[in-house]
Amino acid sequence: MRNFFSPDNPATRFLSTFFDLMVLNFLFMLSCIPIFTMGASLTALYSVTLKMLRHEEPSIAKDYIKAFKSNFKQSTLVCIPIMFIFAFLVSDLYIVYNVIGEKYLSLQYPVWIMFYLVISVLIYVFPMIATYDNSTRQIIKNCILISFGNLPTSIFLTVIHFGLYRLLVSSWTIFVIAGSFFLFFGFAAVAYFCSIFLLRVFQKYTTENLSADAIDNTDDSQSTYEHMTANKQSISEKANYIPAKEDDTIKQDN
Repeated sequence: MRNFFSPDNPATRFLSTFFDLMVLNFLFMLSCIPIFTMGASLTALYSVTLKMLRHEEPSIAKDYIKAFKSNFKQSTLVCIPIMFIFAFLVSDLYIVYNVIGEKYLSLQYPVWIMFYLVISVLIYVFPMIATYDNSTRQIIKNCILISFGNLPTSIFLTVIHFGLYRLLVSSWTIFVIAGSFFLFFGFAAVAYFCSIFLLRVFQKYTTENLSADAIDNTDDSQSTYEHMTANKQSISEKANYIPAKEDDTIKQDN
């Protein structure tokens, strides 16, 4: 029985993570009540889930509020234009399906392509704001480059988000059941799941990935750096990254 409550017990870790996600989900939903704060809420959400996966043992409420405050301005400046873009694309689809007639249904395909492009970039924006200390323009530029540089991951995460949307609107019964899931811990659970893949992507562009052995070995350090640079050429030559944030309170002016 004593072993069951051990921090190393898989069941204990699972229950602890489950409870943390419930608390995190509550904070996210609470901070999203004014819609314009959704960007800062998403950034704070991913800030905590990424820390959880890096085993930094964050204080859920404290770290969430800290990330929300420190990233509020930049996240809001990114979120509001995105909301207008989504509203524009949804309006286009409504016009195609309900106004101009069936013979113009082919016009939906460019709109859906735009939807994919926006979502495939959007899935990186707020996690990057939570992770990197960079200007808004550079964040957007890097997200576009990362999205195309990691196409399988981008497509997979985009399909996940679109699939959840289609599931929610498929029927009223499923909407109620899925709504209950999201009400209790769903938003945080989806962010946690996506963060597993986002963390792998971000680690490829972090200079801290150079191993201690490669750094200590002066003969091999240059070849190691060149190998990493070659693997990231499509990104490193076009995007200017800076190290991951050491503290959420350190921000760079936009």
